[in-house]
Amino acid sequence: MHVIFVSEEDGQWCYAIKSVTEEDDIYTFTIEETQFGLEQDLIDAIANIHKMNFYLEQHQ
Repeated sequence: MHVIFVSEEDGQWCYAIKSVTEEDDIYTFTIEETQFGLEQDLIDAIANIHKMNFYLEQHQ
């Protein structure tokens, strides 16, 4: 499971993705955990979560 923080201003996206194990908890992100990029960078980062999960499932 992952928690994703996303913010956008004037076409500049700020985002962070964190792998978590507990549901119904409060998660925080530091500015150091965030990345800045274009919308496509965010889309690619989210797509990579799925690819990594698929890889891990196949290699367990």
